[in-house]
Amino acid sequence: MHTVNNPSLPKIFGDIGRCIYCDNSEYDNELTNEHIVPKGIGGKFILPKSSCKNCAKITSQIEQITLRGIFYDLRKQQGLISNKRKNQHVDYIESTDFDNYKKERIDIQNYPAVLISYVFDTEPGMLLKTNGDGPLEARFVFCGPINQRAEELLKKRGSKWLGSTIKAEYGQFALMLMKIAHSYAVAVKGTSAFDSFLPKLILRKDTNISKYVGKGVGLTGKSTEMHRLSIRIENQLLVVGIRLFAKFGAPDYSVVVGRCV
Repeated sequence: MHTVNNPSLPKIFGDIGRCIYCDNSEYDNELTNEHIVPKGIGGKFILPKSSCKNCAKITSQIEQITLRGIFYDLRKQQGLISNKRKNQHVDYIESTDFDNYKKERIDIQNYPAVLISYVFDTEPGMLLKTNGDGPLEARFVFCGPINQRAEELLKKRGSKWLGSTIKAEYGQFALMLMKIAHSYAVAVKGTSAFDSFLPKLILRKDTNISKYVGKGVGLTGKSTEMHRLSIRIENQLLVVGIRLFAKFGAPDYSVVVGRCV
């Protein structure tokens, strides 16, 4: 099985009626709708009545670290962030090598937009023969210029890298991927089709992330879609493929969601 969906297109799945993270169903009127891919990057897949307010607060905090970090300036350029201030400015870094760089303040309309993301060094540990559980290893990757101004600036000045002033938060990025994968698997397969590994990690009750998150294997190549999601089964393990900002050449990821029953 290998289905691919574009979560930038509107879709509402069936009501869950309980929290998909802590399994609380006592207060149905307090359950909130879950955006499978964060609304802040254009996600429109909705899983109704699927997150209690406490868990919604936790998952929102996880998302915001990435949305306000590596994706922040791109979201502005793509109109994915609302801001009522008339004068929009952002910081960006330009470098001719990785030891020499300069920082400038520039109007958002003239910002040379680029996409920066993370690459994980290996597939999830559970998909490897070693079933590894070592530390999660990741690095920044420059996916390329998004608009014409960025292309022109790169050619004119010979810069190797342009980007906002960001911090390395790949652990939080991995948690966001797990949140997307878990909610997507529940939406597509239901809550009884698999035993999930991820809620305790998403709620930060476990830290062994590398077993479940890693580089992807099947959603690369050119795409006209903003984001892509897939779902497959490998050795009775349910695996979700995620590629955020696919149309801009971003890397893809695999997340082991659970064991099929």
